[in-house]
Amino acid sequence: MSEWFGWLSALCFSFSALPQVIKVYQTKLTRDLSWGTLILWLGGELFGLVYIFGLTEFPWPIFVNYILNGVMVGWLVQQKFNNERRY
Repeated sequence: MSEWFGWLSALCFSFSALPQVIKVYQTKLTRDLSWGTLILWLGGELFGLVYIFGLTEFPWPIFVNYILNGVMVGWLVQQKFNNERRY
């Protein structure tokens, strides 16, 4: 039962960035995204990913969360960087 909660939690957290990714993709606007938030978010995902590799039992739901979120926040950082260079 707790495994299901782990997967549901991971999916909710993983896809919580999706609305922002879709909005930036559609509008190509990133001026309201904070660099501080993006850097701390990306750092949290990376450090968390490194941490779980040291655990004795591998937490697949959390791993999936870190990978999906890392990809999305990485894309947002790349878009913010490119859009700021353009304007």
